[in-house]
Amino acid sequence: MVSDTQRASAAADVAYEMGALRDAWRLHRSAPFAWTAWFIHARNLMHFFDGTEDHEDDILARHFFDPPGHWDGIRAQVAKPAAYTECEEAADKLAAHLTYGRADYRAQGFPPSQKVTDHLLGLALAFVTALPPEHRALFGRVLG
Repeated sequence: MVSDTQRASAAADVAYEMGALRDAWRLHRSAPFAWTAWFIHARNLMHFFDGTEDHEDDILARHFFDPPGHWDGIRAQVAKPAAYTECEEAADKLAAHLTYGRADYRAQGFPPSQKVTDHLLGLALAFVTALPPEHRALFGRVLG
């Protein structure tokens, strides 16, 4: 069970990820660090929004709802773009882990995805909008 103190602390990290994804998308063509950052922040938000089982101390969107399954129903209404799973795998290979498979993804020229960005920011809006008022207040103007 997640405490109110943990939830409040986590909200700052989640809000940061949302803003960082938006910024990384905006800068990824002109700044090499932003290209890598896009994959990291996209992966973090994918796990945050999609997570249904607690793994160690992961922060999940469902932790902000009572019952937690309420978020699952909201998330299920938003179709994932075709490249979603491929982007998640690319993030693991290109940015999150040092792997031998990184060269294959690099050779493919796998870029950040506008559709995945739009999907994740759309989920961010749906998430913040659906939050109970006491939890929505933790996010301030994150989407403004």
